Amino acid sequence: MFQEHLQTIEDFNLYPNKETSWIETKVLKNLYPLHPLTAYILPRLSAEFAQNTRSMFNFLSPTETKDGAFRNYLESKNVLDDGNLNLFTPDLLLDFFLKILEKIRAAWYRLIMRLIEKGLVK
Repeated sequence: MFQEHLQTIEDFNLYPNKETSWIETKVLKNLYPLHPLTAYILPRLSAEFAQNTRSMFNFLSPTETKDGAFRNYLESKNVLDDGNLNLFTPDLLLDFFLKILEKIRAAWYRLIMRLIEKGLVK
């Protein structure tokens, strides 16, 4: 059932120093329903573009109710869809983080506008 995804991991050389049995257990089975690329990207994306690990834990948190969070996915999807595993793919992950970035950008914009207004009022 995970053979296609094992091939993806090998194609992208995601875990070059790990045995196949480790990848099958630690990445494919233990992190299901995260797509293997999503599992690989998540900590890196969180560290690079968001507020480090806090965003990653927010995404994975069972109490996170924001649209696009992992909990929403788990509650809305079946394990199988037309005989294929339903996986949380990288595009869905990016959607979640883009929403965070949009809020950060809006907050920065408001701050900059306030600073400009204060400068103009003087």
